[in-house]
Amino acid sequence: MSTVTETGHPERDPVRYERNGPVAVVELHRPHRLNAVTDQVSRELVGALRRAVAEGARAVVLTGAGRAFCSGHDLKEPAPAEDPLAARERLERLQDVTRTIKRSPVPVIAAVHGWAVGAGCEWALACDLVVAAEYTRFMFPEAGVGLTVTNGVSQLLAAVLGPQRAKYLLMTGSGFTAEEARGWGLVNEVVPDGEHRRYALELAGRLLDKPPLALALAKETLDRGLGAGLEETLAMEVDLSMRVVGTGTGTEAPAGTDATEAGPNTGSGTAADSGAGSLFFFLLVRDAARAHDDRVAWVFPHAARPRWTFAEIDAAVDRISAFLRRSTAPGDRVAVMLPNVPEFPLLWLAAARSGRILVPVNTQARATDAAHLLRDAGPRLAVTTPAYAGVLEAAAARAGLDLAVVPADDLPAGPDGPDGSHGSHGSDGSEKPDGPDASGAPAAPGDLVNIQYTSGTTGLPKGCMLSHRYWLTIAHALRANFPRLGEDDVLYTAQPFSYMDPQWNVVAALLSGARLVVADRFSAGRMWADIREHGVTVFYCLGMMPAALLARPPHPDDRNHTVRAVLASGIPTGLHRELEERWGVPWYEAFGMTESGADLIVTPEDHDETVGTGCVGRPHPGKRADVVDGSGRPVEPGLPGELVISGEGLMDGYWGQPEATARVLRSGRLHTGDRVRADAEGRIYYLARTKDMVRRSGENVSAREVEAVLESHPAVRTAAVVPEPDPVRGEEVKAFVVPSAAEAPDPRELLEFCRERLASFKVPRYWCVRPELPRTPSERVAKGDLRADRGPCWDAAAPSPEAPLPAAGTTGGRP
Repeated sequence: MSTVTETGHPERDPVRYERNGPVAVVELHRPHRLNAVTDQVSRELVGALRRAVAEGARAVVLTGAGRAFCSGHDLKEPAPAEDPLAARERLERLQDVTRTIKRSPVPVIAAVHGWAVGAGCEWALACDLVVAAEYTRFMFPEAGVGLTVTNGVSQLLAAVLGPQRAKYLLMTGSGFTAEEARGWGLVNEVVPDGEHRRYALELAGRLLDKPPLALALAKETLDRGLGAGLEETLAMEVDLSMRVVGTGTGTEAPAGTDATEAGPNTGSGTAADSGAGSLFFFLLVRDAARAHDDRVAWVFPHAARPRWTFAEIDAAVDRISAFLRRSTAPGDRVAVMLPNVPEFPLLWLAAARSGRILVPVNTQARATDAAHLLRDAGPRLAVTTPAYAGVLEAAAARAGLDLAVVPADDLPAGPDGPDGSHGSHGSDGSEKPDGPDASGAPAAPGDLVNIQYTSGTTGLPKGCMLSHRYWLTIAHALRANFPRLGEDDVLYTAQPFSYMDPQWNVVAALLSGARLVVADRFSAGRMWADIREHGVTVFYCLGMMPAALLARPPHPDDRNHTVRAVLASGIPTGLHRELEERWGVPWYEAFGMTESGADLIVTPEDHDETVGTGCVGRPHPGKRADVVDGSGRPVEPGLPGELVISGEGLMDGYWGQPEATARVLRSGRLHTGDRVRADAEGRIYYLARTKDMVRRSGENVSAREVEAVLESHPAVRTAAVVPEPDPVRGEEVKAFVVPSAAEAPDPRELLEFCRERLASFKVPRYWCVRPELPRTPSERVAKGDLRADRGPCWDAAAPSPEAPLPAAGTTGGRP
């Protein structure tokens, strides 16, 4: 590791890493600059802290070389020439040190001496424990150079010292001694000069006999007890710091201030901490079994064994975990290509318990598209049924992968598994270990559980890396925020298990003690009968499902059910009120992505005011939603912009695609590519995908806006709009419509309908009638397929627009 000095010579190892047995020692090593902070120092410090966790260190000691712990930002480093977006990203990147310390599952102990100024002071106090040499001097000089603290210390100082003393320290920049810091509760031990490192190592040694999970839980619960979430505080600090970026203030130290003794360190921010309870899947399942035992947890009406209790799930997960430990190694990927049968979630939970990573493969996949997933993820083992084994074997051959294919029937899910185990106790009656692997390898909440491939509406699917924290953040939001799931609830899911919905339903039901009913597939004709039969109280649907349900003939029992809330994504705005009136239950819009989990939801407080408006609600606790322009600056309420999501529970990135990850995940903030607006109350309204636009003669046309107009016509059940390349206008508007009845709509009538409701540049030129639209596995319209569709369409600008129209989807011209 190296950085470049102001003379242009490389500076070797500004951050050094060594192991002292199970304790990692991370040392800031720029003694000639009193360990002043540069961007490279921050990056390498984050890397060293992560390395300690990856290598299984049980504790970390953070210290500094020479005469000081850290003297703050190096003001002799040339200020970068950057626009506001780059400045924000730099500030957020620097905060990654605080984030990494706080999220580390092992204790981080600061061994402080000499000066701890600015960034150095903030980093030291971000550590879990602090040992300070007696002559250490702490200081926050940011206000003196026109800046503000940016590493979460405003949260800590206010909580520990009270607002008045905290403001005094930050506003005056007054230094304080190690003894004062100990008296205030900011430092644990004050030791003789020169002994800080030895005492810190001894303190680390005293922690080694404590269970690692107990330490991780103590750390997380106490940090969350500070009040405002760390991420919310970090985001606030960056926002405040951005107010001085480019103003000319804060770029130089005041006269007489040495650059090595003052200066800010800044860093990254997203949104409030989620407060999710259990940190790991294997604890979630075990805790659910202990709390609910023989209560029915799962119902698979179509399966050979339709009912599963919480205790039976825990026992089966133990047996399958043992099978995975025998046949794979920690971190191995395990592919699964199964229909909606109990073996899918059992294998998923077992993989999480044993430290393996599940790779779901959709049962509609064929050898070519399955080969992409296998080649990309590199699983060692796959579980399937005879119906799909041939597909996986052919896909593995295409991918050049040596893949062991195991029939689902061979999984030890029954009570007499081949490992001879019976539930959560071993054959000697002792408790089985709660760790993720029989070897006792340590787990972290950030360990991967899934590589979940996106639907691939454009381009090849990318594998989202999803952790324990990701899934539990979703479950906690549904339990603690809305719909406030509890033991009396019954959930229903009909999506394929390879998709997200059934998976988060499993976690949410386990966390809340609710029952989960899993259909073999979605059936508009059967769904409400299922719901009545099983006493369902909450269900989720998306894509074409609301329109398909509404298209069914009315039934006398439409309002004879126990459903209290329907969660849905993409409720057709023109059908929203009709859906509620028919079944007599509120439909709540929700927004989320594979990359970010559960982000926004309409709650009862906003429901009545927002029906049919396209409102997708407010952020769940633990999430933050910003609407920004092309430069990353927040836009005013009412103006359109891109939705940026931050906070707990985001994906870790795309598997094996760092460049694709960097395009969407920037310093902990996910750029969704969705065009939205916010109202004055902070509610978000969905407009369109940023890329779901047509650029016609220099005018931007929102595909969703045109689709909404078309779907309000009684002859149209579903519509989709895509761009059609044009040599004159750049792109033309091309509409695909699905009739609501057997008789196809007349495109000339639809043309006039749109002309009456849309600006002329938004009115489609090309009209294509199809019996159905292609769908992704997540039931979204596959617009990539529509762009490639060369089937029959009517050109409204053709020389003879009165010529006979083509029959629906069978004959006719094309653009």
